[in-house]
Amino acid sequence: MRILTGLVIVLAGLWFTWWWIAATAAERGAEAIFHTLRAQGLEAEVREISVAGFPNRVDLTLDAPRLATRDGWGWQSAFVQLFALTYRPWHLIAAFAPVQQISTPFAPAVLAFDKGQASLVLKPGSDLAFDRFVLDLENPALSVTGEGETRAARALVAARRVEGAPARYDLSLDIAEPAADPRLVAALGGAGTFPHRLEVLRLDLAVDLSAPLDRHASARPPRPVALELRAAEIAWGDLALDAAGRVDAAPDGTLTGEIRLGVRNWRLALGVAQAAGWIGEAGARNTERILRLFARPDDPESLDIPLVLGEGQMSLGAIRLGAAPKLDDFWP
Repeated sequence: MRILTGLVIVLAGLWFTWWWIAATAAERGAEAIFHTLRAQGLEAEVREISVAGFPNRVDLTLDAPRLATRDGWGWQSAFVQLFALTYRPWHLIAAFAPVQQISTPFAPAVLAFDKGQASLVLKPGSDLAFDRFVLDLENPALSVTGEGETRAARALVAARRVEGAPARYDLSLDIAEPAADPRLVAALGGAGTFPHRLEVLRLDLAVDLSAPLDRHASARPPRPVALELRAAEIAWGDLALDAAGRVDAAPDGTLTGEIRLGVRNWRLALGVAQAAGWIGEAGARNTERILRLFARPDDPESLDIPLVLGEGQMSLGAIRLGAAPKLDDFWP
């Protein structure tokens, strides 16, 4: 009996020691991340970092975290909590405060939701390579100052490393029942069938990076070298848009490739753009003359528009638009 009791005490001590090591590593790792971000020129603050969860979990709480860049982008929240089982430290679960403050160079915004959770899984090993990620928001509402509010039943963001391709990642965005701007619905009047919620808002793509996402990424930040857009879809009443294609980035940042955009009921789409104030009457007339060139022979109310990037130029089919953007225009 004494041997059994002693064995239990030893095992308990070893388990406590393992938990303490894991908890200390989590706390120091979080502090190191904020230190690294500050060294890179970002404003990175947190009021307090605390650890709990003994004996089976390591629960890390960031109290009042705030991040901001010099060019006006920023984020802050009341708290973020990270949970990991002590025997599976490479699988993290995150829970967020129900209100997130977002700063942009254009206007401040507030993202609110009933429940927000994320899951991050790394590959076990010394490199801690990214494996997969899921962000799930229930009843999200995004309010932009001066632009109103938009809501959805659910927003799901997912990313996954492609097996056999260490620097290729699948990304997807699926927003369920996103609400249309009621002012826009009212402005459209009898222009068509426009319900108060969109039927489809979905994005599916793959990105090739110059290096894998792992613990070395901060020393050699990966850059996109190719993007394959498998599907981008929006369906709203009588109007539908979709896009697909591929773009590659040369070492100097030059972009080449083609994205094909499809539009169902394109004249109705022009009416939506006018009602939203994105284009004036004269602009709509000029745009209509151009878009007629891309009407499908079998369906004149549908468009098939090729956006082509090549030799430093950008064009819609045979219509030259000017110099093509470079990767540096989108990615620092």
